[in-house]
Amino acid sequence: MAARVVFDPPSSPEQPEIIEFHTHPVESVIAVLRGGGSYRMCHRDADGRDVIVDAPLEVGSVVCFPRDVVHTIDCGAQGIETLNITDRLNQPAWRDDPALLNTGPAASPDFAVAVDPPAEARTVRYADFAASPAPGLL
Repeated sequence: MAARVVFDPPSSPEQPEIIEFHTHPVESVIAVLRGGGSYRMCHRDADGRDVIVDAPLEVGSVVCFPRDVVHTIDCGAQGIETLNITDRLNQPAWRDDPALLNTGPAASPDFAVAVDPPAEARTVRYADFAASPAPGLL
């Protein structure tokens, strides 16, 4: 097990902070310590169609997800600070290391791999998605 605190700055038209969709080869838990935004993950709806589930994140929110789930975090107006816990002993210096600034998951290819979500996937709100049964994660 390992844990680290990560701060992702707010996104703005002048300085967009885009964290592309990506996967990790580890089980993960993310707890929001400060700020907010949204967690977006690829899933399938009750009819088996690809969707992107958009879950709001605020202080105290916790997201748990298995390895290889296609996901991203959209930073809110104040940015977002999270405690990231994984089942991997060593986590890379990613986004916190000035040498890796704005390089995204590709900076640590053994820990995060950039992945495009399914082109036909529509975005659904978490509350709507949670109200219906779903067969599984992508």
